[in-house]
Amino acid sequence: MLLLLAEGRSYRELRDLLFVSNDLVAGCVARFRSGGAEALMGQDRGPAIQPMWWSWIRCWVLTKTPQDFGYFRVRWSCSTLAEVPWWEKGIRKSAECVRRILH
Repeated sequence: MLLLLAEGRSYRELRDLLFVSNDLVAGCVARFRSGGAEALMGQDRGPAIQPMWWSWIRCWVLTKTPQDFGYFRVRWSCSTLAEVPWWEKGIRKSAECVRRILH
């Protein structure tokens, strides 16, 4: 990934070629800049910190229905779960992002 960037490839090209996200590319670049190749290959970074909205979504799926939020639906969909944090908390996420979290 870093070699392709050094050749002048863009993040978009890397995303399409390697099927990775821009965040992954940026994270690798930042780790390389801070600690060299050893930082990329070695240390376990520990458990990932989860944003609070992940917990909200999981809680809503397990304890509430869309009807609790004014929808006529009986079951949750990813797009509905993406809308609720936006309306309730002002946090906008895509349906695909919600699908990945639930997976």
